Amino acid sequence: MRPATPIARIVTSRRAIVAALLAAHWLLAVIGVRNKCVTYDEIAHLTRGYSYLKLGDFRLGPPHPPFAHYWAALPLMGMNLRFPSLDQDAWRRSDVWSIGRQFFYSPSLRNDSDAMLWRGRAMIALLSAGLGLIVYGWSRRLFGDSGGLISLTLYAFSPTMLAHGSLVTTDLASAFFFVASMGALWRVSHRVSWGTLIVAVLSVGGMFLAKGSGVLMAFMGAVLIAVRLVWPRPLILSLRGAEREIRSPQGKLAVLSALTALLIVTTAILLWAGYGFRWQPFRDGASTTEGYQADAVARRCDYFSASPPPPGKSAWEHQMRGLDEKKAGLCRWLHEARLLPDAYVYGFLSMLQSARGRDAFFNGERSLYGWPYRFFPYAFLIKTPLPLFAMLALALLGAALLGRRVAAPEPSAFNAASIAAVLGPRELPRRGLLESLYVAAPLWVLIIVYSVASIRSTLNIGHRHLLPLYPALFILAGAAARWRLAGAKPVRYVPAAMLVLFVAASLSVYPHSLAYFNSIVGGPRNGYKHLVDSSLDWGQDLPGLADWLQGRGLLDGRQKPVYLKYFGMGHPPHEGIAARDIYKRLAADRRGDYRLTGGVYCISATALQQVYVWDLTDSIRIGLLDESRKPLLPIEWNEKLEAAYQQLLPTARRFEALPDEESARRAFQWTGVVDVDDAYYRHQKLRFMRLCAHLRRREPSAMIGYSILIYDLSDADVERMVYGAAP
Repeated sequence: MRPATPIARIVTSRRAIVAALLAAHWLLAVIGVRNKCVTYDEIAHLTRGYSYLKLGDFRLGPPHPPFAHYWAALPLMGMNLRFPSLDQDAWRRSDVWSIGRQFFYSPSLRNDSDAMLWRGRAMIALLSAGLGLIVYGWSRRLFGDSGGLISLTLYAFSPTMLAHGSLVTTDLASAFFFVASMGALWRVSHRVSWGTLIVAVLSVGGMFLAKGSGVLMAFMGAVLIAVRLVWPRPLILSLRGAEREIRSPQGKLAVLSALTALLIVTTAILLWAGYGFRWQPFRDGASTTEGYQADAVARRCDYFSASPPPPGKSAWEHQMRGLDEKKAGLCRWLHEARLLPDAYVYGFLSMLQSARGRDAFFNGERSLYGWPYRFFPYAFLIKTPLPLFAMLALALLGAALLGRRVAAPEPSAFNAASIAAVLGPRELPRRGLLESLYVAAPLWVLIIVYSVASIRSTLNIGHRHLLPLYPALFILAGAAARWRLAGAKPVRYVPAAMLVLFVAASLSVYPHSLAYFNSIVGGPRNGYKHLVDSSLDWGQDLPGLADWLQGRGLLDGRQKPVYLKYFGMGHPPHEGIAARDIYKRLAADRRGDYRLTGGVYCISATALQQVYVWDLTDSIRIGLLDESRKPLLPIEWNEKLEAAYQQLLPTARRFEALPDEESARRAFQWTGVVDVDDAYYRHQKLRFMRLCAHLRRREPSAMIGYSILIYDLSDADVERMVYGAAP
């Protein structure tokens, strides 16, 4: 047997390192969530996927296309699972949340929800590892082996990619196909072959099947076409064996136009395939109007009008309210013309309606319309490890100052040597920076177009919406490998040092990667003061809370009262947590103890900042809107909230003082109050808001995964916060 050559050993070693990094990423992703319960959206996404595969019905879909659901639910087909009954109002109303809770937690179904969740998450982590491989391959083409390994290391240990690379959502699939599509479009715009065509068709079609934001590909593709037409590099046709070069702008425009038409047609075909080549979403043949009639009300996704569709109006017409007439008209036309599956078009319309705004928190403020131009830049700044910014600076400087020192670039379709072959070697030094920008054009287009669309958005509910930007940035960071060509040895080691610091920053918060915040805001312990919801607290830490309570003998709630205000779709009894709700609806007979006493208060960060606690309807009721009628929802306690609270307080305290066994409790009526249940529920929410106003001014006793805050309060503390002087 002949000994391996040095080159063969280097290649084998490089492949082993790549495989090890990808395996490390997958393992870190799935192990990191082994003690995390279902996040808020996962219960819906996994239920959707199972219903698609098992039942062939798409009523639970809006507003998301189905790829991620199919992908995550595939391993569930091998489990002996029972789906909730289809003979119920929740199914007829397309209420994915109610069906999902039954699917996961119904005692009568007895499904293994933990195993379901783990299998779905492992599939998403596999997709994330695939994206890591794309990042490595693209960076290696641009910056060589060292650049590829730098990019892959950043990707593999990124807290953002680890956090979302194992959750059953559409975010990772979106990032995967955005990057894959841009790379595929760039390659097919240089060389049209059967291989590049197939990859482009699958990537672009997959993007539209992954998330509604895939429409941005139209803008990105248009910019790439413009770049190709301006740049003199020829376009090569290689479909019938012989290669043909096309150099004229007119010829390239004709080929690129034909490619665009082909991609439009094949994407439409793939969309039809994704929905089973059926126009109607419902397996039983019901129309969209009938099946979705109560959908917006059932899922409380309508933050601008809590009322159901008016009499005589369909869900379609109701979903179009307030939208730009061009967008609404396009959806109406697609619906009536039946050019695309109706579930996809209605889902896109639902996404547009949802994107108008959502109850959100940002640096001490709450709003339904978000903070355009502020939210996402700030979220990116504080949720990104600082060494990445240093790596990007090194990459830019390396490309600009050291690019000409590369004496022997590695063979690649995108490196300096291949460009020189077209433009002539004499032009390369003079236009080195422009050449560098050109070969990375799809990355810059992705970053710029997606960033502009994001920062203008009013849907400011999570840093996760920036996920497609990170792989592109990691690829560009591979240019930092050029510093190994620098003269002074200490300078050569700066990228490696930044890489070590990046990995250390990520692992410092692991396995709570979703809660990563950098030192600009003081790390994850201060994260809840800046961002909540899916940027920090997606309801994932109930198992950690159960472990914390069990370690102190509080799990059953007997030794000391445990109060819980949890934000999420996890099920406290499933984790063994016996806690009292801080506020809840009255029981049917109005029995129960609704008072607050001293005890251990466990409050999700999202609830502490009042998101989804006090809605627009309640604000209108007590006059909390400003003169412009802009929905600014309260966080800090104010005079109007105090007045509303004090108005309800005397009767509420008399109600709470009644003994539970007293029959008068069941027949109790408030003087002058028509809806007793609603009034008392509103009182409880005001009481909780008053309590939180005090708690935000003190440090928590403990933090569970940085997302659930623990406060140990005495009876005197509760009396002062709830019934004492206003905060």
